[in-house]
Amino acid sequence: MTAVGKSVEFWGFLPAIIAVTILVLIVMSNYLHESLDVEAVEDLVVSNVLRNSPNCLALDSETGVMQNVLDLSKMSPSNLAGCYKRSDFSYKITLFSLEGKEIKSASQVPVNLEKYIPVCKSVKTMRCTERKEFVRYKDESGEVKTALLKIEMVRGNV
Repeated sequence: MTAVGKSVEFWGFLPAIIAVTILVLIVMSNYLHESLDVEAVEDLVVSNVLRNSPNCLALDSETGVMQNVLDLSKMSPSNLAGCYKRSDFSYKITLFSLEGKEIKSASQVPVNLEKYIPVCKSVKTMRCTERKEFVRYKDESGEVKTALLKIEMVRGNV
């Protein structure tokens, strides 16, 4: 093939190369302008730490830590204080039976805010989220049961 033939072949592919380049730039532009919901990610992290960490609510057994199985004896404000710490973040957890009856509750929300729960409706500088997940727990008789864990998270300073 001559130099002129190679040149014509290159110019024939040029529109395809330009089209692919433009498409790639459009896709990259959409991803660069995508915002990440940091609060949703933090909510998931808090939930996972609470349910799966032996220092938080996860049940310790002879065979090891039973992830997603809660130890009700660990559901206390003093235990929650060491689970997830941030100066402008607090949370309250409540465990409900499948019938909707409250089984146990604990809070890491400061006492001065506890009386305002739901604080998001009372104080405009606070941002609150709520997460509900099905979990298992061991009751007093040693039976493992399914329940609903509600985590109310409060962000911001009063």
